[in-house]
Amino acid sequence: MKITRFAYIPSGTDLSALYRERVGDYPKFFKMDLSSKLGFLLTEMLVGGDPDRFEPRDDRAVLMFSRWGCLSNDRRYEETVREFPSPALFVYTLPNVVTGEIAIRNKYRGETSAYVLDGPDFREMAALVGQAFSDRATRSAVCGWLDAHDEADFAGYAVLVESDENDDKLVIMKELIEEIKTKVIAALNLEGMQPEDIADDAPLFGDEGLGLDSIDVLELIVLLEKEYGIRLANPAEGKKVFGSVAMIAGYVAENRKK
Repeated sequence: MKITRFAYIPSGTDLSALYRERVGDYPKFFKMDLSSKLGFLLTEMLVGGDPDRFEPRDDRAVLMFSRWGCLSNDRRYEETVREFPSPALFVYTLPNVVTGEIAIRNKYRGETSAYVLDGPDFREMAALVGQAFSDRATRSAVCGWLDAHDEADFAGYAVLVESDENDDKLVIMKELIEEIKTKVIAALNLEGMQPEDIADDAPLFGDEGLGLDSIDVLELIVLLEKEYGIRLANPAEGKKVFGSVAMIAGYVAENRKK
């Protein structure tokens, strides 16, 4: 994954003025809570100039992170409860409404997720963004940190994250490794063993690994030909290929016929 664009809204920004400057044609903006306004405007700053921005997209996710969620609007709604609860404010008493507003405006149909964290934990945020890309359908994501405490104390930034060829290769290889683990367990009748019991780079032969022998090599040779169309005529060559599951996956990726 790589960050290709960045947008920032500092505290004290006149959000209505920024809306009129950047957007101006989406009056629903004025109904939004503070968090949604921040996320909405940050997204406009990221993708507002794209010529095809309103074409429906299944490959773009929206992930927003915040410390306060929709707290500022919760407080406003609580005040109305004393007399008559405001339906208009109630709509914005969920932290994930911001992702819905962004998705509706831009016709994004990928994952939409909102997370409330104690603070901007970049390691955790990066891990959650990475999970969004693990489905192989997601090619990009609008991701933002929305620090929306109240109308006098707010700030936010957002990035556009896009996948690259190396990301795809890593995902494909990881999936192939897991697939091969499952097939090896079935082919060798390793009852009770699960794919997670086999480390990717653990040796398959010897006391430290699965303890496979020459008979098992023949079974794995048959597996390669049956499942991937790869023929190994020499069992000695098989011992090199079958050093670990990761080695098998690398060989299959380079030589598979089906």
